[in-house]
Amino acid sequence: MSRKDSGWRAIIGLRRVLHAFDPIVPETILWVDPGESTGWAAWVTLPAVSNIDTVRTSFVRLGYDNIPTFFSGQLPWVAACEDLYSILWQFHRAVTVGWEDYLLTPGNRHHDPHALKVIGFLEWVTQRHSYLGEVQAPTVLTPQPSASRTLATTGNKLHRLGWYTPGERDSNAAAAHLLSYLLRAHRLPDDLLSRILPTETVPHGGC
Repeated sequence: MSRKDSGWRAIIGLRRVLHAFDPIVPETILWVDPGESTGWAAWVTLPAVSNIDTVRTSFVRLGYDNIPTFFSGQLPWVAACEDLYSILWQFHRAVTVGWEDYLLTPGNRHHDPHALKVIGFLEWVTQRHSYLGEVQAPTVLTPQPSASRTLATTGNKLHRLGWYTPGERDSNAAAAHLLSYLLRAHRLPDDLLSRILPTETVPHGGC
């Protein structure tokens, strides 16, 4: 599977899950690593509803046997923005989104102008709901520097969870940001936490 195919299949899988349970839309935490190649990672959990067993069964029939579940991928920046738009616009009431901040460092000649374009897109689409009077706009997390994902990159945590994709640097960067957020916010289930932090202490406080 090519890197591009991997990105498409992952975003299509996420769309299928979200569409399947509309209007009971699963909560989605989405982190984006912006750039010419844009990586993204999503953590999807089901809401507390009375028919949770039926929803869970439908989820398994779609081919996703674990709840919550993880998706990640990377695509050229324009394609990534098109697909992220569909998620952020259609399922805004249940999406929390964050992205890696991009700082222009004086003297650094290796800037990626596409990163700023992706960030501008994310700021626009997440604010558009509020501008149009929507009550439930996406929840936007504080952009984080690249160093903030270090919590997830030490100790091969992504590998232990099965969240690491060989050859997809941007996808893995987004996954590291997502995992770092889940750890700091104490939102990673205990069974997964025990696989990666058997003896470590997670810092308190969210991103």
